[in-house]
Amino acid sequence: MAHDTLEQLRALDTALLTDVVRQDQRSTTFEITDWQVEPLSDQGIINPEGLFRFSGFGRDAAGARPWTVVLKIVKEAGQPGDPAHLWNWKRETLLAQSGLLDGLPGPVRAPRFYGVIERGGADWLWSEYIADAVAGPWRLERYVFAAHQLGRFNAACAQSPLPDAPWLCRAYARGWAEGLSPLNAWENPYVQRFFAAELQTRAGRLWAERARFYDALARLPQVFSHFDAQRRNLLTRRSDAGAEEIVAVDWALCGLGPIGGDLYALIGSSAALCEWDSARLAEIEAAVYAAYLAGLAAGGWRGDPRLPRLGYAAWIALHWGLALPAASAFWLTESMIPHAIRQFSHTPEELAAGWAALCHFSLDRGHEAQELMGEL
Repeated sequence: MAHDTLEQLRALDTALLTDVVRQDQRSTTFEITDWQVEPLSDQGIINPEGLFRFSGFGRDAAGARPWTVVLKIVKEAGQPGDPAHLWNWKRETLLAQSGLLDGLPGPVRAPRFYGVIERGGADWLWSEYIADAVAGPWRLERYVFAAHQLGRFNAACAQSPLPDAPWLCRAYARGWAEGLSPLNAWENPYVQRFFAAELQTRAGRLWAERARFYDALARLPQVFSHFDAQRRNLLTRRSDAGAEEIVAVDWALCGLGPIGGDLYALIGSSAALCEWDSARLAEIEAAVYAAYLAGLAAGGWRGDPRLPRLGYAAWIALHWGLALPAASAFWLTESMIPHAIRQFSHTPEELAAGWAALCHFSLDRGHEAQELMGEL
């Protein structure tokens, strides 16, 4: 399938591509002299074969220079009845067409979008190419920097009117958790072997109490959120002013959620995707959460610090404490194991051990969230 798509893209009308590249180069007279296309990444969980990089050379009155743009192909996946549902496959297309990201308050940025083409049951989304200045695994200080930027971003969003587009994701945690009940996950041999019996008991209790968590998250101050701000989606570059900044890619899940919630991904999802060692979760949490609070303060947010803590703790409990047993059972079935090894670069045993540690950590945060609910 990927090969067929690549052949189709190699036959793309140069006039169409020229329009995109002129936007990227901010030049209405830029002419392409040559170009090529190649897969950009196979790391996407939902759409691993949908990213392509177009690059080449061109010229205008300012001279010849290279260029690069990105095409994301999102295939039709069945429209949920509620456009705010987590799995609305057209969300990023609608976001690009809305111009909402053009007015982000910063300091977290988004790629520039150059247009959408609806073609053959798929959306073709053209955007800016972001060259990551810090390639490979992040050291702790990179997560700290990203957390501070997210804190400033959330503070700015908390002090701005909330966007109200109907396709923005709402009740993300509910949408995720309801599709990943832990009740039948324990039949999987890897889950049986690596997830302790007490995790089954604790996950079952959280499942029974999940509505209380949903309600608590809904009552917290709401902000515009990326909802998937983990290492693979956060890139570093220098701004036009020369300052280091974070650029978040893949906004397909974005919407409205509780302050503090985005940290579930920076901490938990980075570990789940094997970008951070699950044995060092306490270390990253301590450093990242302190940086996030400092970012909130630097951005002018003066609320009760227990509010973002509850947003983070309740969310990671639902996302990785409650749902990880079922997610592990999905990836560690016989048919999916080859995909899991390719996606995460670890053996099934290593994955199961790491995910069990993350589950335990996240369920502990669920207990903390319950205590905070009683205080607030």
